[in-house]
Amino acid sequence: MLTFEGGTPPISWSVRTRLPDHSSHPSEIKVDTVPIVTVQVTREGTTPDRSSVTAEEKARIIAGVSQVMLEVLNKPLESTYVVIEEVDLDNWGWGGLPTAQYRKLFAETAHQENRSAS
Repeated sequence: MLTFEGGTPPISWSVRTRLPDHSSHPSEIKVDTVPIVTVQVTREGTTPDRSSVTAEEKARIIAGVSQVMLEVLNKPLESTYVVIEEVDLDNWGWGGLPTAQYRKLFAETAHQENRSAS
């Protein structure tokens, strides 16, 4: 599992399917969907010395998502496309706040709860 400095960044994903090629005669169209999975992550590193997700981490995301599509939807690995989009932290909001603000508020709340529990 990937861990991220300051908590887990927001990640979203969606699945689209490529429509069949309509250049064939309608009776010859084979409806076989090709999943295209888009994974969005904030553009930040998993350690303080990095500013983006590494190629190795992206490869693990691609392998993991492809495996899920195989196991859940029975889509062969070679037919699944995975697109990783890195979004600047300033362009991502969470909980009605910019992500950096949300994380700060979340950290402060967690710190206060920990102090109250002790």
